[in-house]
Formats: sequence, structure tokens, C-alpha cells
Amino acid sequence: MIKKRNKTKIPEALSEEDIEKLISKPSAKAPTGIRNKAIMRTLAYAGLRAIEVLNLKVSDIDLKEKWVHTKRGSLKNIHIFKKIKKILIFWFTFSILFTLYIIEE
Repeated sequence: MIKKRNKTKIPEALSEEDIEKLISKPSAKAPTGIRNKAIMRTLAYAGLRAIEVLNLKVSDIDLKEKWVHTKRGSLKNIHIFKKIKKILIFWFTFSILFTLYIIEE
């Protein structure tokens, strides 16, 4: 007897409006909120997988040349939209300042 396969539906893509609604939820005042906004924007607009975004380091991203070097060693050329660039610069700056603050205490 052959089992019938369940038909799986392909998930629908989120609209630009839905993406922006999701990204607006984390607080821009909390460090984790800034981080979460950066992660969400990078996922939504850079086309990276979740694991690739989670493994990124500041040194993996070249905002000037618009490329990302992923952990697996592949070079992914991505178009850095202004929305991504702005939040990444903010997050990188915040991370560096926060690290320096902790070291000095």
C-alpha cells in the first residue's frame, strides 16, 4: 500500500508593509531591541539565512563595498539597502561603545 503525500502549501511572502510592522515591534531604546531590528532587517532585505545572520561578525560585513563573507566561507554579494546600512551602522557603533563601557567598569 502506497501512502499519499500530504500536499504542502508554499508559504506566502510577507508584504513590505508586513515586514516593516514586524521590524517596528522591538524597542529602539533597548540594546536587544536595536540588535533585533538589525537582525530582522538583514534577514528581510539581504537574503541571508537565519544561521548566516546569527554567525555574522562586524568584520564579515563591508558596508562600503556591499559584501558579506559568510561563515561557510562563501562570499555573498548583497545589495545593502539604506534601511539595512543605517541600522547595521547604529548597531555596530552601539556594540562597540557598550563593550568599551563594560571594559572600563
